[in-house]
Amino acid sequence: MHGIVEERAGKGTRGTLRYIFDRFHESLEFKELAIDTQGDYRRYADSIANYLRKDWSKLSSV
Repeated sequence: MHGIVEERAGKGTRGTLRYIFDRFHESLEFKELAIDTQGDYRRYADSIANYLRKDWSKLSSV
């Protein structure tokens, strides 16, 4: 149930790649990076997360 709520709130389900990316983007380490670097990292994470696997599921769901 919590997983469904997290997904609807735009957060990845605990244990998935999207969840890891989201937690990093909330971290102090990430927030201390330059704004341009943060944007680059977010773009890279989105590209990786949206990669389609052979079963047509997104890599972020793993």
